[in-house]
Amino acid sequence: MDKNLNIEFVWKNVPENLKKSVVEFWLKEGAMTKEDDALKRADELLAVCQSDGQIIGVATGIKTMYPALRNNFIVYRSYVTEKHRHAGVASSIFNLVYDTFNDDKTYEKYDVIGILCAFENAHLNQNKFAVWAKNRNLTFIGFDNRGVQLRVAYFEGAQIKLPPLKNQ
Repeated sequence: MDKNLNIEFVWKNVPENLKKSVVEFWLKEGAMTKEDDALKRADELLAVCQSDGQIIGVATGIKTMYPALRNNFIVYRSYVTEKHRHAGVASSIFNLVYDTFNDDKTYEKYDVIGILCAFENAHLNQNKFAVWAKNRNLTFIGFDNRGVQLRVAYFEGAQIKLPPLKNQ
């Protein structure tokens, strides 16, 4: 891992100059092709990773009620430059985001019980472990309609909301 790596949690507190830099990063990398879409996504920034002052990875998230689990989650997305994809950068960003929500119980304030990820990366989709311990116990919960793995990392002490029982 790069010794000059700096990962900053920025959710709900993203300076305008950083949003602009992230939008430029996405467009330059081809991660997003439309500036308007990138500007909207920049409002969802969770964390930004830089190496030697250059953005090399970002994470975004939105609060969503996931119907299959009937609870609220942060739906997590990340993008890391190709050069840094196998250097542990994505895991470091994810772990920082998880730890920040978890450690000060920020998740309670936002009424979420965990982070939900879809593994869109072909390499990650090869993971066969039901629980991926090195990444905050990301737990396999199934596949989406594209066939990619869905995983959840629950926050420590988070409690599910129970739906009313149906008459049996």
